[in-house]
Amino acid sequence: ATHPQGKIWSRPLLVVDWARDHRSQFNRLLVRPKLDDRWRSVAQSTVSTMQPFEGERGPMEPDFPDIVQRFCFEGEFLRAYPYGSGHINDTYAAEFRGAHGATHRYLLQRINHQVFKQPEELMENIEGVIRHLQQKIKCAGGDPERESLCLIPTHSGGCFCRPPDGSYWRALVLIEGAQTYEVAESPEQVYHAARAFGSFQQLLADFPAERLHETIPDFHHTQRRYEAFGQAV
Repeated sequence: ATHPQGKIWSRPLLVVDWARDHRSQFNRLLVRPKLDDRWRSVAQSTVSTMQPFEGERGPMEPDFPDIVQRFCFEGEFLRAYPYGSGHINDTYAAEFRGAHGATHRYLLQRINHQVFKQPEELMENIEGVIRHLQQKIKCAGGDPERESLCLIPTHSGGCFCRPPDGSYWRALVLIEGAQTYEVAESPEQVYHAARAFGSFQQLLADFPAERLHETIPDFHHTQRRYEAFGQAV
């Protein structure tokens, strides 16, 4: 979710989700002698599943020159480096030099296909939602390039590429001048996050949800999540 001063991402978390987002805190909890053995077991099980993303041939440095030449970027590619603090996909800022010497950046993201088993369906969802949002924002006189994600197409007209190593990559416009908060620092930030989330929901109120693929089965099935949690403890 966004507000004029930057970005705030907010979502309700189950206990297990919290563990995935706070690996270091959970690791510290594991060494506390007063932690109940049942919870220690749940925590260890959760943390043990949080493996770093690996390509089909194991960990490797991305071949950025090969990857960027597959997308319709503007300018001369200079470098790419890790960006942000996401824990599922691998995100990089790709820096380019324009015709007049000024530099600009895009986002490159390696999709974790160990989590998202059907990346093609995932990207079809994203592409459809973005198209819907941009049309609504444009009709309201807004700026789609700052108020929604903007995918960079590949030279073949797709919304992602798959290099020889078997990985999946997407590219997006990097929204400069935005700020990300891992934790809300004031009630005002919470207010803007809630307002932006409400606006997002309103823009999607007439989106045909039946067209979406279920990319992770039962991911939003609260009852089954709760039942699985109960069985684990």
